Amino acid sequence: MEFKNIAGQIGEVAKNYDYHEPPGVLVKLQELMTAIARAIRDFLDLLQLPQTGSSDTKLVGNLLQILLALAAVVAIAIVIFLVVRRVKHLQAQKQMTLGEMIDGERALDSKGWRNLAEQLTQNGSLREACRAIYMSCLHRLDESSIAVFAPTKTNYEYFYALKQYPPIAQNFRTLVDLVELIWFGGKAATASDYRECVSLLNRIEDDATAVAQNKSQAAVK
Repeated sequence: MEFKNIAGQIGEVAKNYDYHEPPGVLVKLQELMTAIARAIRDFLDLLQLPQTGSSDTKLVGNLLQILLALAAVVAIAIVIFLVVRRVKHLQAQKQMTLGEMIDGERALDSKGWRNLAEQLTQNGSLREACRAIYMSCLHRLDESSIAVFAPTKTNYEYFYALKQYPPIAQNFRTLVDLVELIWFGGKAATASDYRECVSLLNRIEDDATAVAQNKSQAAVK
């Protein structure tokens, strides 16, 4: 079977063919897409994930693994944030028991702190007065041998020590909540807040006196 020689016709067509260079923007766009695809493959290689192919199942699996990895990173970041926040809160609680937080104060007993609170109230320093009542309470508990005072102790340590004295523990927690709200929570202290602190201190002192008397009677027996 003979084949017709069409080389001449092909030559004529090729001679009249006018080739146009593709626009430079399209070339750059194709190169950019290729670079992005290569970067994605390199990223998947770093994660040791299988390359995506024609299978939809593999694609979904890869995406789920990436999402899980991102979720793990976010969860770790949240845990770190909460831990740091908790540590700062505990440090703030420890600072709350330090004398340096009220200018000019010195080592005082429970009565001294109470007298200081009255002086601060007369000067209009209700915020500092409420905290002075709190300090008077801590020293009163120490003087009654109910809870040893230490500048570095946190309120949670006091809560634990007062578990065996429910009435004192309840009033103490209420006092702490109010003073912390004023001292750290940005609440403006009012005369009503100060009176509430004094009332709570009075109840704690009465209960502490009863505890001390019971201990004395038990020792005598």
